[in-house]
Amino acid sequence: MTQLLDPPQPVEVELDEAGRPRHVRGAPFTGPARVVQRWIVEVDWWAGEPVARECWLVVLRDQLMCGIYRDRDSGAWYVERVYD
Repeated sequence: MTQLLDPPQPVEVELDEAGRPRHVRGAPFTGPARVVQRWIVEVDWWAGEPVARECWLVVLRDQLMCGIYRDRDSGAWYVERVYD
């Protein structure tokens, strides 16, 4: 089952040398991150309110899979989904 966080929770993300998330900070989503997948989302550009995100599926603390993203306009990071 997937839990969608609405609104997404802001977090701080430390990146490795290749630019991949290495560590997430933001209770309760804090710990080392192992990257599973990365993708880019660019939608609604035609509607006047574009969304541009760099999305990552990560496993925190080797036990909690989360969907996180970086807003490409502001640079802010968020946790959007939690998988069990």
